[in-house]
Amino acid sequence: ARFNTDKISQQARDAAATANDYVKDNPWYGVGAGAAIGIVIGVLLGRR
Repeated sequence: ARFNTDKISQQARDAAATANDYVKDNPWYGVGAGAAIGIVIGVLLGRR
């Protein structure tokens, strides 16, 4: 099956724009989400 990369990349741009607008409206949510992702990555890397 051949993927339509233009459609996929457009969906990715749309999702990024939506997330960007949401963080502008709710900046502390973005900070919290970033911190949570960082903690999870730190825990996963620390287990090695």
